[in-house]
Amino acid sequence: MRGIEVLSTAIRKTQESHLHLTSIHAHLVHLCLLSKCFKPAVKLMDVDIMDISKERGMYDVKHFLLYYYYGGMIYTAIKKYERAQYFFRVCITTPALAVSHIMLEAFKKYILVSLILEGKIGRIPKYASLVVTRFIKPLSQVYWDLATAFVTNCPDKVCAVISKNQDTYIRYGFNMPILL
Repeated sequence: MRGIEVLSTAIRKTQESHLHLTSIHAHLVHLCLLSKCFKPAVKLMDVDIMDISKERGMYDVKHFLLYYYYGGMIYTAIKKYERAQYFFRVCITTPALAVSHIMLEAFKKYILVSLILEGKIGRIPKYASLVVTRFIKPLSQVYWDLATAFVTNCPDKVCAVISKNQDTYIRYGFNMPILL
């Protein structure tokens, strides 16, 4: 928790304006998630980002994806599901030539949050990369199966899918992978 204030100060000093995303944002949100001290991250994440700091050409898309992934995790933890769904959607619709591990994990959480909010899988927006729409479903089939069973409103089908894939859900779905 000691690092949260240090990273918050670093963000304030390096940002061109409060609407700019820096690489430090991802580190701060990750630290807040690990320490379960969400307030500093939520204060930062409630401001919609309008630009990305150039950082002398050293900014990496990984920081962008991790900021939105970890942000979605925090919003899910505090039960702000609409905002969580938005953060996961931004993560999965980021232009890409390949599906990254971060995008895949965000999509799995996107499915779960969509089930909570809407009772069905949220549609992947049409502006998502073709690569993402083509390859993300096969890579997250276990979650699609859960969503398909959930939509049937049959508790037995949901229980059967959960029982069948319990190890996968525990290993990959409900434990937060450390991606940073």
